[in-house]
Amino acid sequence: MSQPRPEREIPCRYCHAPNDPGSSECWLCQRRGWRPAPGAAPAYESPIRVGPRPTATIGGLMIVIAMIAVFLAVAAVLAPAVAIALLVSAVPAFIVTEFKDSLRRRRGEEGYSLGQKVAWFIGLTILIPVTCGAVLIGVVVLCIALS
Repeated sequence: MSQPRPEREIPCRYCHAPNDPGSSECWLCQRRGWRPAPGAAPAYESPIRVGPRPTATIGGLMIVIAMIAVFLAVAAVLAPAVAIALLVSAVPAFIVTEFKDSLRRRRGEEGYSLGQKVAWFIGLTILIPVTCGAVLIGVVVLCIALS
């Protein structure tokens, strides 16, 4: 005996994400009026599929494990102060990079490639401490000028 065929998914008219026919709102853009208008031409089906979160894959988890290993190695070999500086600059860069990638995927766009992620990560690892240092220097100069 064959199993019943599932109903065909209906694409959202705004973001083109596939939705179950019985759902009240689009799972991606959260709009209630997501169904195509009656008699409308067939909706465009996006070739981009939203995948799992980057840290939910084995590759994403390996990146996190590698970051932890580098941090522990630096802490054990060089000095705890260097490890703390590395942690303070790398963790926010990793979080911002993954957040930007997840936003792109939520909008239905293609996620960043590995090269783009590495470029964002390295750029932010440098930019975040430089910006924090500039703010700190500005605060110190302001405090000296006001005293």
